[in-house]
Amino acid sequence: MANVTYVYSIDWAGDGTFTGTGDNVTARILADTPVTIRYGRDQSRALAPITPGSAAFDLDNTSRDYSPENTSSPLVGLIAPARESLIVATFNSVSYTLWRGHLDEFDIDGTPGNRRLKVTHIDVLADLNASTISTGMYSGIRTGDAIGRILDAIGWSGGRDIDPGTTVIHWWWEEGTNAWDAILKVIHSEGPPSFVTVDATTGNFVYRDRAHRLTDTASKVVQTVFRDKGADPRFSWPLGYDAGWRDVINSVSFNVETRLPTDPGVVWKSDTSIDLGPGETRSVIMKTDSPLLRMTFVVWAGSGFGSFDVAFNRISGEAAAVTFTENAGGAARIDALEMHGVLLPVAFTTQVVVENAASIAKYGRRSYPFDAPWADAQDAFAVANLVIIKRSERLPIVNVRLTGATDSIKLQQLTRDLSDLVTIIDAETGLNANFYIEQIQHSITGAGGGNRNLETQYGCEKVGPTTDDPANVFTFNAATNGKFNTGRFAH
Repeated sequence: MANVTYVYSIDWAGDGTFTGTGDNVTARILADTPVTIRYGRDQSRALAPITPGSAAFDLDNTSRDYSPENTSSPLVGLIAPARESLIVATFNSVSYTLWRGHLDEFDIDGTPGNRRLKVTHIDVLADLNASTISTGMYSGIRTGDAIGRILDAIGWSGGRDIDPGTTVIHWWWEEGTNAWDAILKVIHSEGPPSFVTVDATTGNFVYRDRAHRLTDTASKVVQTVFRDKGADPRFSWPLGYDAGWRDVINSVSFNVETRLPTDPGVVWKSDTSIDLGPGETRSVIMKTDSPLLRMTFVVWAGSGFGSFDVAFNRISGEAAAVTFTENAGGAARIDALEMHGVLLPVAFTTQVVVENAASIAKYGRRSYPFDAPWADAQDAFAVANLVIIKRSERLPIVNVRLTGATDSIKLQQLTRDLSDLVTIIDAETGLNANFYIEQIQHSITGAGGGNRNLETQYGCEKVGPTTDDPANVFTFNAATNGKFNTGRFAH
């Protein structure tokens, strides 16, 4: 049986590599506490939101190398927050990245004889909470495009693996929203089982739309069978089992806003004067009550002196900025400003309601807890109908525990991913069904980088009814499905 070995790295220099002084911290990992990794949904069900990934391990600080105040440390001046971290496992000469993120908390125990450093890590999803975005107005974009616009707004420079999305957003913008909330609004408008995550191997930002389990091979074809006995990969006891009663949804209601453009007119004005000194630049934020579909022009009134340049950061959205720069080396004054344009207020609201009467009679009314803020009536109905079809009867949740007893089990611990389709067989509960992986947790115990024990827990939810799933999704540029009368569009 082959061992799994591990390398733990922290990019202390912040140079984008893990080859600098002290970056390889494998020999410093303390064996009396486990290395933990967690990512996926906050509960093991497709309705639950994705949470930022996290990891933690303890380092031996006997040398005081990790004490920022120790001026004789080889890392002096390099210990800083948000340094990138990486955990790579190697099995049968193949490397698997289990974690990619950065430092979050840095807790030093300086007790003599017990010097240790507890390091917690988060992935980049957690950073989105700290980024507030402001965008222009976009029309007729799909949810994947909106995710891309959010990444643009925060200056995301990493790779992207983004599904196009199924919901088409008639009008989309954000103003003063943190990026994580903006992404959740898009996901809720797309509907389950859409999600975002970070690919540990590539570092790509990943978005999967609600149709991905109909098209992605790992979600369409069973990847493995976890069983209680017989051939591997066998799981280890205890098997966590939740019958799924609390997660039944049989009533979905969305309030859908329809926005219509106004006639062009004055949409913002100010009588506050702006004085510019030589070469001075001043900006004014013009924020409207309803989103601005289009700025037509800005009128300003001066006091008869000075010369200045004018620039705009955008001509649509909920806020636009106009910047004045004095350009003659003297002084200038703007006495008043008016912005003319077309607003996009809410014209009317439509309520979309889908329910399953038989399920309500059986379980009582169980309402869907999310809105679909960017969906129009048609997409809102599609999301609501999908939720009712999939969730009006209970879907068991199972927590599968693997302990790396054999090579076959180890391979499954290192290769399974979110949304993978697996079969779970268990005689005690009577399970023999297909499940999707919704949550992944690793715990690594033992000493050093080699001969450590890996325990993996997969939080899985049973696949819902598939009778209404398209058996043959219409696909352009395909020899068979790319023709009319040979397939149909996915919902």
